[in-house]
Amino acid sequence: MQATVSSIARSEARNDAVLLVDDNRAIVDLLTAKILEESDFRVISADTLAKARVILAQERDEVFCAVLDLNLPDAPDGEVVDHVLDLGIPVLVVTGNLSDRAREQVLAKPVLDYVIKHNASELDYVVRAITRRYHAGTIGVLVVDDAASARGYLRRLLEIQGYRVYEAENGQKALEILDIHPSIRIVVTDYHMPHMNGQELTFAIRKKRGRNDLAVIGLSGEDGKQLSVQLLKAGANDFLAKPFEAEEFICRINQNIDLLEQIQTIRDSANRDYLTRLYNRRYLFEVGKTLLANARRGNIGLSAAVLDLDHFKGINDRYGHDGGDQVLQHVAMVLQQSFREADIVARMGGEEFCVLSPNLQGERAIKVFNRVRARIERQSIHFRGEQIRVTCSIGVCMNWHSDLHEMIRNADQALYRAKVEGRNRVHGC
Repeated sequence: MQATVSSIARSEARNDAVLLVDDNRAIVDLLTAKILEESDFRVISADTLAKARVILAQERDEVFCAVLDLNLPDAPDGEVVDHVLDLGIPVLVVTGNLSDRAREQVLAKPVLDYVIKHNASELDYVVRAITRRYHAGTIGVLVVDDAASARGYLRRLLEIQGYRVYEAENGQKALEILDIHPSIRIVVTDYHMPHMNGQELTFAIRKKRGRNDLAVIGLSGEDGKQLSVQLLKAGANDFLAKPFEAEEFICRINQNIDLLEQIQTIRDSANRDYLTRLYNRRYLFEVGKTLLANARRGNIGLSAAVLDLDHFKGINDRYGHDGGDQVLQHVAMVLQQSFREADIVARMGGEEFCVLSPNLQGERAIKVFNRVRARIERQSIHFRGEQIRVTCSIGVCMNWHSDLHEMIRNADQALYRAKVEGRNRVHGC
Protein backbone atom coordinates (compact mmCIF):
# COMPACT_ATOMS: atom_id res chain seq x y z
CA MET A 1 0.00 0.00 0.00
CA GLN A 2 2.14 2.83 -1.25
CA ALA A 3 1.06 6.45 -0.94
CA THR A 4 2.04 9.20 -3.32
CA VAL A 5 3.70 12.30 -1.85
CA SER A 6 4.15 15.52 -3.82
CA SER A 7 6.02 18.40 -2.21
CA ILE A 8 7.84 21.62 -2.92
CA ALA A 9 10.91 22.91 -1.13
CA ARG A 10 9.48 26.37 -0.49
CA SER A 11 7.75 25.28 2.71
CA GLU A 12 9.76 23.95 5.65
CA ALA A 13 7.04 24.19 8.29
CA ARG A 14 5.25 21.15 9.66
CA ASN A 15 1.47 20.90 9.61
CA ASP A 16 1.47 22.16 6.00
CA ALA A 17 0.22 19.03 4.22
CA VAL A 18 -3.09 18.42 2.48
CA LEU A 19 -4.33 14.82 2.47
CA LEU A 20 -6.07 14.08 -0.84
CA VAL A 21 -8.02 10.79 -1.00
CA ASP A 22 -9.72 10.01 -4.32
CA ASP A 23 -9.73 6.95 -6.58
CA ASN A 24 -9.96 9.11 -9.73
CA ARG A 25 -6.33 9.49 -10.82
CA ALA A 26 -7.09 12.36 -13.20
CA ILE A 27 -8.75 14.38 -10.42
CA VAL A 28 -5.85 13.66 -8.06
CA ASP A 29 -3.29 14.82 -10.64
CA LEU A 30 -5.23 17.97 -11.55
CA LEU A 31 -5.90 18.98 -7.96
CA THR A 32 -2.34 18.22 -6.85
CA ALA A 33 -0.96 20.39 -9.65
CA LYS A 34 -3.30 23.26 -8.73
CA ILE A 35 -2.43 23.12 -5.04
CA LEU A 36 1.31 23.07 -5.71
CA GLU A 37 1.02 25.86 -8.26
CA GLU A 38 -1.05 28.21 -6.11
CA SER A 39 0.20 27.52 -2.58
CA ASP A 40 3.12 26.40 -0.45
CA PHE A 41 1.29 23.29 0.78
CA ARG A 42 2.46 19.73 0.35
CA VAL A 43 0.06 17.13 -1.02
CA ILE A 44 -0.13 13.56 0.24
CA SER A 45 -2.47 11.40 -1.81
CA ALA A 46 -4.13 7.99 -1.54
CA ASP A 47 -6.87 6.21 -3.48
CA THR A 48 -8.41 4.07 -0.72
CA LEU A 49 -9.38 4.36 2.92
CA ALA A 50 -6.83 1.67 3.79
CA LYS A 51 -3.97 3.70 2.29
CA ALA A 52 -5.24 6.85 3.98
CA ARG A 53 -5.15 5.04 7.34
CA VAL A 54 -1.48 4.14 6.78
CA ILE A 55 -0.59 7.73 5.89
CA LEU A 56 -2.40 9.17 8.89
CA ALA A 57 -0.78 6.70 11.25
CA GLN A 58 2.60 8.07 10.15
CA GLU A 59 1.95 11.71 9.29
CA ARG A 60 -1.14 12.81 11.23
CA ASP A 61 0.66 15.79 12.81
CA GLU A 62 1.66 17.17 9.41
CA VAL A 63 -1.83 17.17 7.87
CA PHE A 64 -3.84 20.36 8.45
CA CYS A 65 -6.71 19.57 6.06
CA ALA A 66 -8.12 16.67 4.06
CA VAL A 67 -9.93 16.64 0.70
CA LEU A 68 -11.90 13.40 0.58
CA ASP A 69 -13.92 11.61 -2.08
CA LEU A 70 -17.21 10.49 -0.59
CA ASN A 71 -17.25 7.15 -2.41
CA LEU A 72 -14.12 4.99 -2.38
CA PRO A 73 -13.71 1.32 -3.42
CA ASP A 74 -13.27 0.24 0.22
CA ALA A 75 -15.44 3.02 1.72
CA PRO A 76 -18.53 3.49 -0.49
CA ASP A 77 -20.62 5.30 2.13
CA GLY A 78 -18.28 8.08 3.23
CA GLU A 79 -16.49 6.06 5.94
CA VAL A 80 -13.25 7.92 5.15
CA VAL A 81 -14.92 11.18 6.21
CA ASP A 82 -15.80 9.81 9.63
CA HIS A 83 -12.32 8.37 10.14
CA VAL A 84 -10.53 11.62 9.32
CA LEU A 85 -12.95 13.76 11.34
CA ASP A 86 -12.40 11.47 14.33
CA LEU A 87 -8.71 12.39 14.15
CA GLY A 88 -9.60 16.08 14.42
CA ILE A 89 -8.62 16.97 10.86
CA PRO A 90 -10.82 19.46 8.95
CA VAL A 91 -12.48 17.82 5.95
CA LEU A 92 -13.62 19.11 2.56
CA VAL A 93 -15.79 16.56 0.75
CA VAL A 94 -15.57 16.11 -3.02
CA THR A 95 -17.94 13.87 -4.94
CA GLY A 96 -19.16 13.21 -8.46
CA ASN A 97 -22.82 13.61 -7.49
CA LEU A 98 -24.84 14.25 -4.37
CA SER A 99 -28.51 13.47 -3.79
CA ASP A 100 -30.56 15.64 -1.42
CA ARG A 101 -30.45 12.91 1.19
CA ALA A 102 -26.68 12.45 0.84
CA ARG A 103 -26.21 16.22 1.04
CA GLU A 104 -28.11 16.33 4.33
CA GLN A 105 -25.99 13.48 5.68
CA VAL A 106 -22.76 15.26 4.69
CA LEU A 107 -23.84 18.58 6.21
CA ALA A 108 -24.87 16.81 9.42
CA LYS A 109 -21.16 16.14 9.95
CA PRO A 110 -18.74 18.94 10.98
CA VAL A 111 -17.20 19.23 7.49
CA LEU A 112 -15.86 22.47 6.03
CA ASP A 113 -17.88 22.17 2.83
CA TYR A 114 -18.62 19.88 -0.10
CA VAL A 115 -17.75 20.26 -3.78
CA ILE A 116 -19.32 18.43 -6.72
CA LYS A 117 -16.73 17.57 -9.37
CA HIS A 118 -18.27 19.05 -12.51
CA ASN A 119 -15.40 21.07 -14.02
CA ALA A 120 -12.13 22.88 -13.34
CA SER A 121 -13.84 25.79 -11.54
CA GLU A 122 -14.77 23.39 -8.73
CA LEU A 123 -11.10 22.50 -8.34
CA ASP A 124 -10.28 26.22 -8.04
CA TYR A 125 -12.89 26.38 -5.28
CA VAL A 126 -11.14 23.51 -3.47
CA VAL A 127 -7.81 25.35 -3.50
CA ARG A 128 -9.43 28.56 -2.20
CA ALA A 129 -11.22 26.60 0.52
CA ILE A 130 -8.13 24.84 1.88
CA THR A 131 -6.08 28.06 1.69
CA ARG A 132 -8.82 29.87 3.61
CA ARG A 133 -8.89 27.11 6.22
CA TYR A 134 -5.12 27.30 6.69
CA HIS A 135 -5.29 31.00 7.53
CA ALA A 136 -8.65 30.97 9.34
CA GLY A 137 -7.04 30.86 12.78
CA THR A 138 -5.68 34.38 12.24
CA ILE A 139 -9.13 35.78 11.39
CA GLY A 140 -11.52 36.88 14.12
CA VAL A 141 -15.31 36.81 13.81
CA LEU A 142 -17.46 38.59 16.41
CA VAL A 143 -21.00 37.29 17.00
CA VAL A 144 -23.37 39.81 18.61
CA ASP A 145 -26.75 38.62 19.90
CA ASP A 146 -28.55 38.97 23.21
CA ALA A 147 -29.61 35.30 23.01
CA ALA A 148 -26.91 32.94 24.29
CA SER A 149 -28.35 30.00 22.32
CA ALA A 150 -28.12 31.93 19.04
CA ARG A 151 -24.52 32.95 19.77
CA GLY A 152 -23.62 29.35 20.62
CA TYR A 153 -25.09 28.02 17.38
CA LEU A 154 -23.17 30.49 15.22
CA ARG A 155 -20.00 29.91 17.24
CA ARG A 156 -20.15 26.18 16.46
CA LEU A 157 -20.58 26.82 12.73
CA LEU A 158 -17.69 29.27 12.66
CA GLU A 159 -15.33 27.15 14.74
CA ILE A 160 -15.76 24.25 12.30
CA GLN A 161 -14.31 26.60 9.69
CA GLY A 162 -11.39 27.37 12.00
CA TYR A 163 -12.18 31.03 12.66
CA ARG A 164 -11.33 32.66 15.97
CA VAL A 165 -14.74 33.44 17.45
CA TYR A 166 -15.69 36.14 19.95
CA GLU A 167 -19.11 36.72 21.50
CA ALA A 168 -20.93 39.82 22.75
CA GLU A 169 -24.38 39.94 24.29
CA ASN A 170 -24.95 43.60 23.38
CA GLY A 171 -23.65 46.41 21.20
CA GLN A 172 -21.57 48.15 23.87
CA LYS A 173 -19.72 44.95 24.70
CA ALA A 174 -19.16 44.37 20.97
CA LEU A 175 -17.48 47.77 20.59
CA GLU A 176 -15.21 47.04 23.55
CA ILE A 177 -14.17 43.69 22.06
CA LEU A 178 -13.44 45.32 18.68
CA ASP A 179 -11.08 47.78 20.36
CA ILE A 180 -9.18 44.94 22.03
CA HIS A 181 -9.00 42.52 19.09
CA PRO A 182 -7.93 44.12 15.78
CA SER A 183 -7.81 40.66 14.15
CA ILE A 184 -11.62 40.69 13.94
CA ARG A 185 -12.56 40.95 10.26
CA ILE A 186 -16.29 40.16 10.43
CA VAL A 187 -19.07 41.17 12.82
CA VAL A 188 -22.28 39.12 12.68
CA THR A 189 -25.00 41.06 14.49
CA ASP A 190 -28.65 40.48 15.20
CA TYR A 191 -30.89 43.46 14.49
CA HIS A 192 -33.21 43.34 17.52
CA MET A 193 -31.18 43.85 20.73
CA PRO A 194 -31.88 45.96 23.83
CA HIS A 195 -30.19 49.35 24.31
CA MET A 196 -28.42 49.30 20.91
CA ASN A 197 -29.93 47.57 17.89
CA GLY A 198 -27.99 46.19 14.92
CA GLN A 199 -28.34 49.36 12.88
CA GLU A 200 -27.03 51.54 15.71
CA LEU A 201 -24.17 49.12 16.31
CA THR A 202 -23.27 49.21 12.61
CA PHE A 203 -23.20 53.03 12.67
CA ALA A 204 -20.85 52.91 15.68
CA ILE A 205 -18.59 50.30 14.05
CA ARG A 206 -18.25 52.37 10.90
CA LYS A 207 -16.85 55.25 12.95
CA LYS A 208 -13.97 52.93 13.86
CA ARG A 209 -13.51 50.60 10.88
CA GLY A 210 -14.40 50.99 7.19
CA ARG A 211 -16.31 48.39 5.20
CA ASN A 212 -13.15 47.48 3.27
CA ASP A 213 -11.38 46.56 6.53
CA LEU A 214 -14.19 44.86 8.42
CA ALA A 215 -17.40 43.29 7.12
CA VAL A 216 -20.69 43.56 9.01
CA ILE A 217 -23.35 40.92 8.36
CA GLY A 218 -26.80 41.72 9.74
CA LEU A 219 -29.32 39.10 10.86
CA SER A 220 -33.01 39.41 11.59
CA GLY A 221 -35.98 37.15 12.09
CA GLU A 222 -38.43 39.89 11.15
CA ASP A 223 -39.97 39.50 7.73
CA GLY A 224 -39.55 42.54 5.55
CA LYS A 225 -36.99 44.08 3.22
CA GLN A 226 -36.86 47.41 5.03
CA LEU A 227 -34.59 46.05 7.78
CA SER A 228 -32.01 44.84 5.30
CA VAL A 229 -32.09 48.22 3.54
CA GLN A 230 -31.60 50.04 6.85
CA LEU A 231 -28.64 47.86 7.80
CA LEU A 232 -26.99 48.15 4.40
CA LYS A 233 -27.39 51.93 4.40
CA ALA A 234 -25.90 52.03 7.90
CA GLY A 235 -22.77 50.37 6.52
CA ALA A 236 -23.41 46.63 6.64
CA ASN A 237 -21.84 44.52 3.92
CA ASP A 238 -24.46 41.78 3.89
CA PHE A 239 -27.75 40.64 5.39
CA LEU A 240 -29.37 37.28 6.16
CA ALA A 241 -33.00 36.70 7.13
CA LYS A 242 -33.68 34.14 9.85
CA PRO A 243 -34.11 31.24 9.67
CA PHE A 244 -31.26 30.49 7.28
CA GLU A 245 -29.43 27.39 6.16
CA ALA A 246 -26.12 26.79 7.91
CA GLU A 247 -24.58 26.24 4.47
CA GLU A 248 -25.73 29.67 3.27
CA PHE A 249 -24.42 31.33 6.43
CA ILE A 250 -20.94 29.86 5.95
CA CYS A 251 -20.99 30.78 2.24
CA ARG A 252 -21.75 34.40 3.16
CA ILE A 253 -18.98 34.44 5.78
CA ASN A 254 -16.42 32.97 3.38
CA GLN A 255 -17.43 35.25 0.50
CA ASN A 256 -17.03 38.33 2.69
CA ILE A 257 -13.62 37.11 3.88
CA ASP A 258 -12.56 36.49 0.28
CA LEU A 259 -13.69 39.97 -0.73
CA LEU A 260 -11.75 41.60 2.12
CA GLU A 261 -8.66 39.63 1.10
CA GLN A 262 -9.04 40.71 -2.52
CA ILE A 263 -9.30 44.35 -1.44
CA GLN A 264 -6.17 43.92 0.68
CA THR A 265 -4.35 42.40 -2.28
CA ILE A 266 -5.27 45.40 -4.43
CA ARG A 267 -4.07 47.75 -1.71
CA ASP A 268 -0.82 45.86 -1.40
CA SER A 269 -0.23 46.01 -5.13
CA ALA A 270 -0.55 49.80 -4.92
CA ASN A 271 1.55 50.21 -1.76
CA ARG A 272 4.16 47.48 -1.94
CA ASP A 273 7.14 46.67 -4.10
CA TYR A 274 6.39 43.62 -6.25
CA LEU A 275 9.74 41.88 -5.75
CA THR A 276 10.45 42.39 -2.03
CA ARG A 277 6.91 43.03 -0.67
CA LEU A 278 8.31 46.00 1.24
CA TYR A 279 6.45 49.29 1.02
CA ASN A 280 7.17 51.27 -2.14
CA ARG A 281 8.39 54.84 -2.55
CA ARG A 282 4.88 56.23 -3.02
CA TYR A 283 3.62 54.74 0.26
CA LEU A 284 6.78 55.86 2.09
CA PHE A 285 6.18 59.51 1.22
CA GLU A 286 2.44 59.27 1.81
CA VAL A 287 2.80 57.94 5.36
CA GLY A 288 6.03 59.84 5.95
CA LYS A 289 4.20 63.16 5.63
CA THR A 290 1.96 62.18 8.55
CA LEU A 291 4.93 61.09 10.65
CA LEU A 292 6.74 64.34 9.89
CA ALA A 293 3.66 66.39 10.83
CA ASN A 294 3.59 64.58 14.19
CA ALA A 295 7.29 65.29 14.67
CA ARG A 296 6.75 69.00 13.98
CA ARG A 297 4.06 69.11 16.66
CA GLY A 298 6.50 67.56 19.11
CA ASN A 299 4.54 64.33 19.46
CA ILE A 300 7.34 62.06 18.23
CA GLY A 301 10.98 62.05 17.22
CA LEU A 302 11.77 60.90 13.69
CA SER A 303 14.78 59.56 11.84
CA ALA A 304 15.22 58.65 8.18
CA ALA A 305 17.79 56.14 6.99
CA VAL A 306 18.87 55.24 3.47
CA LEU A 307 20.51 51.84 2.97
CA ASP A 308 22.38 50.82 -0.18
CA LEU A 309 23.93 47.43 -0.98
CA ASP A 310 27.67 47.59 -1.68
CA HIS A 311 28.99 46.46 -5.08
CA PHE A 312 25.56 45.19 -6.11
CA LYS A 313 26.39 45.54 -9.82
CA GLY A 314 29.09 42.91 -9.33
CA ILE A 315 26.49 40.52 -7.88
CA ASN A 316 24.23 41.01 -10.89
CA ASP A 317 27.18 40.58 -13.28
CA ARG A 318 28.30 37.33 -11.64
CA TYR A 319 25.01 35.68 -10.72
CA GLY A 320 22.60 37.32 -13.15
CA HIS A 321 19.41 39.13 -12.26
CA ASP A 322 17.92 36.00 -10.68
CA GLY A 323 20.75 35.98 -8.16
CA GLY A 324 20.44 39.72 -7.66
CA ASP A 325 16.71 39.43 -7.06
CA GLN A 326 17.26 36.72 -4.47
CA VAL A 327 19.75 38.94 -2.64
CA LEU A 328 17.25 41.81 -2.62
CA GLN A 329 14.52 39.55 -1.27
CA HIS A 330 16.83 38.28 1.46
CA VAL A 331 17.85 41.79 2.53
CA ALA A 332 14.19 42.83 2.52
CA MET A 333 13.40 39.91 4.85
CA VAL A 334 16.21 40.96 7.22
CA LEU A 335 14.90 44.51 7.27
CA GLN A 336 11.33 43.37 7.97
CA GLN A 337 12.51 41.22 10.86
CA SER A 338 14.80 43.91 12.30
CA PHE A 339 12.41 46.82 12.69
CA ARG A 340 9.29 47.54 14.69
CA GLU A 341 5.75 47.54 13.37
CA ALA A 342 5.71 51.34 13.72
CA ASP A 343 8.71 51.73 11.39
CA ILE A 344 8.17 52.19 7.66
CA VAL A 345 10.56 50.02 5.63
CA ALA A 346 10.50 50.68 1.89
CA ARG A 347 12.39 49.85 -1.25
CA MET A 348 13.27 53.08 -3.03
CA GLY A 349 14.39 51.37 -6.21
CA GLY A 350 17.26 49.18 -7.39
CA GLU A 351 19.35 48.15 -4.39
CA GLU A 352 18.36 51.17 -2.25
CA PHE A 353 16.05 50.99 0.77
CA CYS A 354 14.69 53.59 3.17
CA VAL A 355 13.53 53.31 6.79
CA LEU A 356 11.48 55.91 8.67
CA SER A 357 11.66 55.33 12.42
CA PRO A 358 9.56 57.21 14.98
CA ASN A 359 11.34 57.91 18.28
CA LEU A 360 14.67 56.45 17.18
CA GLN A 361 17.43 59.04 17.35
CA GLY A 362 20.98 59.79 18.49
CA GLU A 363 23.39 57.05 19.48
CA ARG A 364 20.53 54.57 19.86
CA ALA A 365 19.66 54.98 16.17
CA ILE A 366 23.28 54.42 15.14
CA LYS A 367 23.44 51.25 17.27
CA VAL A 368 20.21 49.87 15.80
CA PHE A 369 21.31 50.43 12.22
CA ASN A 370 24.75 49.02 12.96
CA ARG A 371 23.11 45.84 14.23
CA VAL A 372 21.13 45.63 10.99
CA ARG A 373 24.28 46.24 8.94
CA ALA A 374 26.15 43.52 10.84
CA ARG A 375 23.30 41.05 10.45
CA ILE A 376 23.26 41.55 6.67
CA GLU A 377 27.04 41.10 6.57
CA ARG A 378 26.94 37.86 8.63
CA GLN A 379 24.29 36.07 6.62
CA SER A 380 24.79 34.39 3.28
CA ILE A 381 22.28 33.76 0.52
CA HIS A 382 22.11 30.27 -0.99
CA PHE A 383 21.88 30.48 -4.77
CA ARG A 384 22.36 27.54 -7.15
CA GLY A 385 24.88 25.79 -4.93
CA GLU A 386 26.83 28.94 -4.10
CA GLN A 387 26.88 31.25 -1.09
CA ILE A 388 26.44 34.95 -1.88
CA ARG A 389 27.56 37.41 0.75
CA VAL A 390 26.66 41.07 0.69
CA THR A 391 27.33 44.19 2.75
CA CYS A 392 25.54 47.50 2.93
CA SER A 393 26.21 51.12 3.74
CA ILE A 394 23.71 53.21 5.68
CA GLY A 395 23.17 56.94 6.10
CA VAL A 396 20.93 58.14 8.94
CA CYS A 397 19.37 61.60 9.31
CA MET A 398 18.38 61.94 12.98
CA ASN A 399 16.95 65.46 12.91
CA TRP A 400 13.61 66.12 11.30
CA HIS A 401 13.35 68.91 8.75
CA SER A 402 10.53 70.89 7.22
CA ASP A 403 10.34 68.51 4.28
CA LEU A 404 10.63 64.71 4.09
CA HIS A 405 12.55 64.97 0.82
CA GLU A 406 15.16 67.06 2.67
CA MET A 407 15.50 64.46 5.43
CA ILE A 408 16.07 61.73 2.88
CA ARG A 409 18.54 63.90 0.92
CA ASN A 410 20.53 64.40 4.14
CA ALA A 411 20.43 60.68 4.84
CA ASP A 412 21.59 60.08 1.27
CA GLN A 413 24.53 62.44 1.80
CA ALA A 414 25.44 60.54 4.99
CA LEU A 415 25.23 57.33 2.96
CA TYR A 416 27.64 58.81 0.40
CA ARG A 417 30.14 59.57 3.19
CA ALA A 418 29.82 55.98 4.45
CA LYS A 419 30.65 54.78 0.92
CA VAL A 420 33.64 57.10 0.64
CA GLU A 421 34.97 56.00 4.04
CA GLY A 422 35.14 52.37 2.91
CA ARG A 423 31.57 51.00 2.73
CA ASN A 424 29.91 48.50 5.10
CA ARG A 425 29.35 51.14 7.76
CA VAL A 426 26.77 53.52 9.20
CA HIS A 427 27.15 57.30 9.06
CA GLY A 428 24.80 59.63 10.90
CA CYS A 429 23.95 63.31 10.56
